[in-house]
Amino acid sequence: MNKRVGYPRQFFITGLMILSIVLVAFLTYGDILGYFFTAYDSLTLIDTSRVQSFRDVVRIFTEPLMNGTEFVKKTIYYRPITTLSYSLDYFIWKLNPFGYHLTDLILHILVSVLVFFLIRFLTNGNRIIAWLGAIIFTTHPILVESVPATARRQDILTTFFLLFSLLLFLKHRTILSHKKGILVLSIIFYILALGTKEIAVILPFLFFVYFMLFTFSDEESFRRKIVNSTKGCLPYFIVTLIVLTWRTYILQGMGGYVDKLSIFIVVESYFTDLLYPVDYFYPAGFLRTLFNPSNTVGQICSLIVLLSLFVFLLFYGRVLFRIVCRNCGRMTRALGVILGTLLLLSIIGILFYHLVTPYIDRLIEHTRYGEGPRFLTEIMEGKHAMFVGRYFYKARDVIFVVCSRLLFFSVICFIGIYQRNKIKKFFIHSVNRKLMFLLLTWILLPFIIYVLTLNFSHRSMYISIIPFSAILSIMLVESFQLTVQRIKMIGSHNVDTPRHLSLIKSTGISLKMFIIIAILLFSLIASSPLIRTYGEWEDSGNVSSMFLYNLLGIVPKLPNNAVIHIYNLPGSIPSYKTKIPHARTVTYLRDYSIKSWLDLNYPDNNMKVVIHKSSYPAVCPSNLNLEVRIEKENNVVVIVRFNGRDST
Repeated sequence: MNKRVGYPRQFFITGLMILSIVLVAFLTYGDILGYFFTAYDSLTLIDTSRVQSFRDVVRIFTEPLMNGTEFVKKTIYYRPITTLSYSLDYFIWKLNPFGYHLTDLILHILVSVLVFFLIRFLTNGNRIIAWLGAIIFTTHPILVESVPATARRQDILTTFFLLFSLLLFLKHRTILSHKKGILVLSIIFYILALGTKEIAVILPFLFFVYFMLFTFSDEESFRRKIVNSTKGCLPYFIVTLIVLTWRTYILQGMGGYVDKLSIFIVVESYFTDLLYPVDYFYPAGFLRTLFNPSNTVGQICSLIVLLSLFVFLLFYGRVLFRIVCRNCGRMTRALGVILGTLLLLSIIGILFYHLVTPYIDRLIEHTRYGEGPRFLTEIMEGKHAMFVGRYFYKARDVIFVVCSRLLFFSVICFIGIYQRNKIKKFFIHSVNRKLMFLLLTWILLPFIIYVLTLNFSHRSMYISIIPFSAILSIMLVESFQLTVQRIKMIGSHNVDTPRHLSLIKSTGISLKMFIIIAILLFSLIASSPLIRTYGEWEDSGNVSSMFLYNLLGIVPKLPNNAVIHIYNLPGSIPSYKTKIPHARTVTYLRDYSIKSWLDLNYPDNNMKVVIHKSSYPAVCPSNLNLEVRIEKENNVVVIVRFNGRDST
């Protein structure tokens, strides 16, 4: 009877937790409902997703994403489920941006709730860990790169399908009869996830690791575990092979970037992948502000700090190494030597960046006017002028990106080595050791894919924040519980006994772990859209809205086959880049997004759009005016004017 009475109370508590997650998610991103269409692919996605007959449905499943537009000249993807979601939105909302953002917000809220159920299942019903993990996920500041952007729904949607598939799979494994209907539903949701975005391919590998960790006893041989785990995941691997084969057939290849990548872009892409682990500890923008400040005073202070650190490591690095790596094995010492070398080289690289940057800027500027070295002047003549300058700047920026990331990782790894025994003791006492390994695998799998495909961006972090949130929640709750438990045990033992001293030492370890995780969690929430205002996406939408609606006013006066040449259209607002934190992948209108807007409003037009020169206003313009000039051969020049001046 008491057990039955307890059920309503448990459901009530669980319901309150879910409602609080929904409320926090809404408060974090509810303001996006007032935004215009954000991200430059949004209008093109809407335009190419419209379904007017059954033939359009067939087209969506047999053509690349946004086929027939300028998008496929650069990148080719196959994401029919994503396209269908925009088809449904257009059927309901037409060109009302509120509806599209409402869909994104609802999906994000549902994902947050699914995160709660997933963590609760994996932690054997621990609602505190599950609730905290869901709150960390839904408020994590890196998600501001995805949720407000209309065109980045695929990250949210594929995570939604993937979590459903994962939960159904886990449910199937816990039912003694292993009902096939649940397994079939899990596979269907996995297919939907694959049709939404390619990153869903990590799911079968997660299942494999889950089988290895939780399904078999410790007495079974490693080989037998591998064989049985492969058998358990076989339906998902078969489905993956079928979908990828169909995808390869549709795209006539693996897809991705169409253009051949230069060596600088390849190198930059690989080192941009270093941002993947940094983005978990957002805001990471402090690295650029700390080592590359915008004002002269800041640059002088940064140089003084770097020079002081360089001198300290040069003279006291050996002593520091001995302190950090004392009582270490050969492998750990070798790792310490490598990290120390990287730390020193990264500081040298950043110093080099500071000292050489002004010289490179002057050299490029003088060479453009024929006053630089002869070999550079000859190379930069004519069509190659911007090309060579661009690569000088790229090389310079790659040096900074690489060195600042290496410095960050070297310091973190040194701290990890120094505190290795305390971290090891904490995990030994953790009741979720196997789960932590599964979650770490989840974090690693997307990183491997991004490295192989050279396709990492801050907006790609959505699905990876789930395991990070779970790990953070587990460590925070367990360290707190261990601290409380050991404090109670200390009170029950005699003072100055070996057992008493050991308990005091272990309590200090768990308490330090709790404080570190709590500080990290506080910094994440303080940087969250729940607390801070991220105005970049709203301003981007405002610029797009003002320009596009002004453009609609002049289109009826233009020839139907006009070529519209646009000058001075805002391409970004540089002042946002100096803020910490800020949304780093905000995009503005492109040629093909403007063309899609015209096609959506004037389906029979034969116009073309070319953006020639962008402007960079210091703040978001409060008003845009279009100066129109019709020239020969149906060429139309549109100059954007704002705030009484052209640009800054």
